[in-house]
Amino acid sequence: MKGLDTFLNRYARTPHLLRANLMQAGRIHRFNDEEVICRAGELAENFWIVERGTVTVGDGAKVVKRHPGQLIGEMAFFRTGDAVRTTAMKADGTYDKLFDKFGITKAPESVFTIRGPGPK
Repeated sequence: MKGLDTFLNRYARTPHLLRANLMQAGRIHRFNDEEVICRAGELAENFWIVERGTVTVGDGAKVVKRHPGQLIGEMAFFRTGDAVRTTAMKADGTYDKLFDKFGITKAPESVFTIRGPGPK
């Protein structure tokens, strides 16, 4: 899992422990070229790690590309209150994979919870 490993090796103190937990809690989504991942105005109930391929974030004049090992959707997800997406995201190329949520869910009162037992 190239994207997940890139992310964990860059940001986690003990990547092998966190990887095991994330693999149990997360799931892979595949998107085709130009397929919309999320739209502006939607509630931000999750975020993703790009596993393979490229994701286009934004539309119009303000567009950025995200690549394996990078997060998408995290800014809206971690806002307090009713966090909504401010821009759209779509797959840029075929067979893109995203590692979804990795066990973190947002409770209605903006408290973040992690599923599973956590690192041992």
